[in-house]
Amino acid sequence: MTITRLARATAIAALFGGTALTGTAFSTAAMAADWTMRISHQWSPGLPTAKLLDGFEKTVEEKSGGRLDVQIFPAMQLYKADQQHAAVAQGLIEATVMPDFTMGGTVPEMVVSLIPFLVRDEASVRAFPSSKVAELLEEKLRARMVEPIGWTVESRSLLITSNGRPLSEPDAFKGVKIRGLNPLYDKGLAALGATPTAMPAAEIYQALQTGIIDATVTGTTGALGRKFYEVQEYGVVAPGISFAKNVFLVNPGWWQDLPDDIRRIITDATDEMWTTSVEANLDPRADPAIKGLETAGMKMTVLDDAQSAALAQVMAPPVMSAFSEMGRDARRVVDLSRAE
Repeated sequence: MTITRLARATAIAALFGGTALTGTAFSTAAMAADWTMRISHQWSPGLPTAKLLDGFEKTVEEKSGGRLDVQIFPAMQLYKADQQHAAVAQGLIEATVMPDFTMGGTVPEMVVSLIPFLVRDEASVRAFPSSKVAELLEEKLRARMVEPIGWTVESRSLLITSNGRPLSEPDAFKGVKIRGLNPLYDKGLAALGATPTAMPAAEIYQALQTGIIDATVTGTTGALGRKFYEVQEYGVVAPGISFAKNVFLVNPGWWQDLPDDIRRIITDATDEMWTTSVEANLDPRADPAIKGLETAGMKMTVLDDAQSAALAQVMAPPVMSAFSEMGRDARRVVDLSRAE
């Protein structure tokens, strides 16, 4: 069960003090359980991935008959996004769920998800967890002292917001000051003629409002939540422009100490998360955030296949070239992604 505010505060204090959680740091249910699974993640409650984990918690606790207590710490309550991996590897917490591309500093090949339009067909998306690409990436993660037990789809599309004109074709990007994603992905934006810049998410609204930047690349949910429709007239959804995934990581020692039936309950629940996330991201037009942005006044466009192909032709080559230099198996990851 999700721990109470008091228990959460005690847990945080204990973790940052470097001691194990004991006594009142656990809820009554946790004290009665045979095992505890603390999951730290970066998403605010109510966002899709946070909701998936809430469902995971309920499923695992019910199917384990209360033998496993799942405690979820959302919105970086325990650790910042770049600290989650180390916390799991060191055994300070049992698990985390992280965007794959944020692991690029540890496993460079993980940023393959940022290559524009690399994976677009439904069959390849559905089959990813059992693919050769996933097998290779999971092997590399294990070498970094964590055990990958599952994946979820974060997004298969991105939203490009702007004023004056929609950024729906390559020529429209010329001269546009745009907040990008990261140095790798931004090579694709630069190839379109835009001037990408790095900027914390919290600063984007004001930068758009004051004209420091003209446009941004973001997610539909993020644009709706941050009210970008107040300062941006157009929104262009590009289906298949990314295949951003989240990886579910656990501490290897904790994982091996679990009995087989508890591990099976957990992996079955992570498989359910994958299936749910795939279904939610197959059709970008079904994204409720798009309707929300339209209702709020943003003029929305969902690119068709021809428009997507035009962007891919310009964006993909420089990003692909840079990615191929990022790790010893980078080229192999690309080839496997294309083949599957």
